[in-house]
Order: sequence, then structure tokens, then C-alpha cells
Amino acid sequence: VGPAGVGKSALAKRLARLLCGDDGGRASPFFERQLSRFTTPEEILGPLSVSALARDVQERSTDGFLLDPAVRVGFLDEVLRGSPALLNVLLELLAAPVDHARPRQAAPGACVMAAASPFDQSELGPELAPLLDRFIVRVQMDPLPPDARRQLLNDNPFAAAAETRALDASLTQSCLAELAT
Repeated sequence: VGPAGVGKSALAKRLARLLCGDDGGRASPFFERQLSRFTTPEEILGPLSVSALARDVQERSTDGFLLDPAVRVGFLDEVLRGSPALLNVLLELLAAPVDHARPRQAAPGACVMAAASPFDQSELGPELAPLLDRFIVRVQMDPLPPDARRQLLNDNPFAAAAETRALDASLTQSCLAELAT
């Protein structure tokens, strides 16, 4: 949770890289979508299979979508901007096995992360409280102070791999500590 431009998406992508590991340049086991009030469940779960509908079976083609068995991490950017219908689907998806793809299939991903702009929970209404409760760890991100922004801009973007691994390890430890509290 944080205002625009503080790096919520960048943090989620870095965590996803840590969780997914290096795939040697192959297709990533990472699913990402930015939500809006026009985002449909098909954009998250996958389109309905036409061949299955011809057999009177409601089944989704999940390749490349959140329910794809190859996806290990899903990231939903601006999750609170989704339509009420989409948020209800996400509530069900994050709560228990769902029947949006195949009979009672759970989301196979290792985890689902989301980013949101700051919000006052009392303004969101009771219908969103259960969805927010599905996200176990919440990290408040604030803008960097001017000195830290200057330092970030002056840093070499092509830092040595050892420095990146150290930062990733530190980030992982911070997230694990957050989980423990």
C-alpha cells in the first residue's frame, strides 16, 4: 500500500523473481495484471473454452493466466480498482478452491500479491473487508526523502550480481520478519 510512484510494483516483481527463481530465460511463472473497473474475470482467470462450451461444460483456458499451473506468483496491481464482480471472483479465488477453470480447482500459484493506493478501510465498505483479509502481509510504502532519491539516481543501475543478491536476501529477511509479526 502506498501512493503512486513509490515502487509497489517494483517490489512485487522483485519478490516474484525471488519466489520464482531464475528460469533461464524461458516463459516466466509470474502473472501480472493492472486492474480497473473494466477488468473482466477472463483477463485474470482466462477465457472460457469454446470447445468445452460445445460439450456443455464451463471450463477456462488458463494458459498464461492466474490459474495456469505453471504460474507460481500472481500480482494484481491496483487491486481495489477492480469491479465489484471481479473483486467477488478474487474473494472466492483467494479463499478456497474454485470452479472457474476445472471442477473445484484452487489457484495453483505459490502466492498472490497485490498493490493498492492508500485507503481508509472505513471508506471501502464492508464488502471489501474480507478481500483485504486474504492478504496476510501488508507493507506500507512511503515516498523516499529527497536525499535518498538522489542516492538512488546516482547508484549504478548495473550493480554487481553479489550486491543484488545481498539486497534480495535482505528484502526476503524483511518480508519473513513481517510475516512473523
